[in-house]
Amino acid sequence: MRQVHEHAAQKAENLWNSLRETSEHPYLSKKQVLSHGLRDYKGCLVIPLKDVDGKLWSLQFINENHEKRFLSGGKKNGNYFLIGTLAENAFICEGYATGATVYECTGEPVVVAFDSGNLKSVAQALRKKYPNLKMILCADNDCYHENGFNPGVEKAKEAAVATGSTIVVPKFKDMSSKPTDFNDLFILEGKKAVNAILKSAMQREQEGIPAGFLLSDEGLFFVSDKMNDTIKICDYINVEAFLRELDGSISRLIKFRDYRNNLCETIITSKMFANV
Repeated sequence: MRQVHEHAAQKAENLWNSLRETSEHPYLSKKQVLSHGLRDYKGCLVIPLKDVDGKLWSLQFINENHEKRFLSGGKKNGNYFLIGTLAENAFICEGYATGATVYECTGEPVVVAFDSGNLKSVAQALRKKYPNLKMILCADNDCYHENGFNPGVEKAKEAAVATGSTIVVPKFKDMSSKPTDFNDLFILEGKKAVNAILKSAMQREQEGIPAGFLLSDEGLFFVSDKMNDTIKICDYINVEAFLRELDGSISRLIKFRDYRNNLCETIITSKMFANV
């Protein structure tokens, strides 16, 4: 298999170097995103798959009907497409349209893993190469399966737990069109809705997650080694602001979700902790 992958890598390199960048394509128009270094091959968008050392291993092609395929024999596992430049933070997602949306909304670097099955391998490769990189897994919310299984969320959870990262899942006001990812959220509700979720996730990631735990906007969870059981420890409480009272004490404006999943706000004063 190594020989097959190496042969495909050489083929990918030769083809990629022969192509020109493109800024227009029906897929980009439909998804309302820009081309970030993509190239054109006979009417198809071409996206390179590289490893953490920058070696090109394969290519993804997206045609005018939005159908996707990979270069025959190309290696996908652990390889990705980077939008932006890695620094302190990085979002990791499945598809290009989602990645471009996240990058264009936040300005933060985004790693495109191409599908849910590759999220864990990519996240682990990045963690090994960049131990201090703060990573946020942007899950596809594949909640429409009859058996209740949500591969996008479950695979993102596995990746997050394996690398001590945060997971974030898009939430929609209207589910009638069966939206799943952050590109869908952008098209349906706009940039502000996307940023509201992603900026909150970035704040959570700054707090750091110990191995074996998972932090999402639903709360803090302990996850077993086999991912067969997820135990909720507590709801996530977000401190929105610090307020100085007339007596000089500091109060905190917090947001949290109650047992009915309603978003609540309240102020916690220092006097509330006086007898604790």
